[in-house]
Amino acid sequence: MKRTLQKLKKDLDLLTVGERKELINHLKGHYSIFNEFADITSCPHCSSKDLAKNGKNQKGHQKYTCRGCKKHITFKTKRVLSGIHDVNAWNGFLEDFLNLNITPLRELKQKLGISEQTCHNWRHRLLSALESKEIKFKDESVEFDESWFLISNKGRQEMKITNQITYRHWRKSRVGDDPHYAKVLFAYGRTSRTLEVHKNHMGHTAKKDLEKYFIPGKVENITVISDKHKSYAAFFEENKIEHKSFVASHHRHWEDRSIHVQSVNAFTRDFKDFVNKRLHGVSTKYLGQYANWFMFLHDVKIQVDKKLAAGDKIRFNITDNICKTIVNDNVGLEKYRRLELNFQGFLKENGRTIHGRCRNHYYAKAA
Repeated sequence: MKRTLQKLKKDLDLLTVGERKELINHLKGHYSIFNEFADITSCPHCSSKDLAKNGKNQKGHQKYTCRGCKKHITFKTKRVLSGIHDVNAWNGFLEDFLNLNITPLRELKQKLGISEQTCHNWRHRLLSALESKEIKFKDESVEFDESWFLISNKGRQEMKITNQITYRHWRKSRVGDDPHYAKVLFAYGRTSRTLEVHKNHMGHTAKKDLEKYFIPGKVENITVISDKHKSYAAFFEENKIEHKSFVASHHRHWEDRSIHVQSVNAFTRDFKDFVNKRLHGVSTKYLGQYANWFMFLHDVKIQVDKKLAAGDKIRFNITDNICKTIVNDNVGLEKYRRLELNFQGFLKENGRTIHGRCRNHYYAKAA
């Protein structure tokens, strides 16, 4: 093998410029950074670790046979990587994502030579894999607040809107704590610097909405800092969670200046700019997905800051970390496929009966 590689290197000098470009494009189409993480240890179907190697496929990926369920698998099986065939374009897309760019879909389309819909699908596949991370708060003060986003039907069809002018006036008339607003909850741990942005419900926040967010095991020995929202006070008292509050119009407690949510307010402003200015508005359906992206960008910044504060050279390899996360994730693909069904469930749960139709045919259909 070593001799063959040395011979290839010598033969490169004999190639013309056009032949070298052709060779580069050929290599790009047969290599993905995920190939380095192609060795799997358990079956994605039955979780059995009794695997046997079974040759390689046309792309050169190792195939396995599970002795438990007798199924043939590769590292792509039941992962968000399943069904992605244009490896060259995928490498370019992933490189753009891991460089922390927020590139518009139209620019990605021109850069990668694929359709805008494919760029959209790939983006949400990645974000679905990142969603599997569980966030917990323990032994710290947690700033907590909420923000609202008017329901958006961007990209949907058959919404039964007969008069667009009247509909626009109606949207502009929505103010305050309106039932047509999607509520996004923000929680920030002051010690861990952990941030969670979560699309939770629509309309006025009640105790039942907080119960959906503060699931068992999510918090342990924390002090929640928030404004004097009646539902907040009732929920935290009922669940014996220490709660410090202030009058919302005062922005902080007059006596204890540490009781405020200024950090969360900054993240709220940044997230709104991220959604409305950088992404030019998003459908309510994908609001949770883009919250995952926002948290991902925040986590990367925190890890780099910690390296700098410790005086270490930055050896944080974002590419390896994301590749390992995606290859080890076995629920992201199903979450991606069920985005449409989950969104329809979210609307029905919050009293919205008209949800139109999604033009994206990749999602699972309702039975």
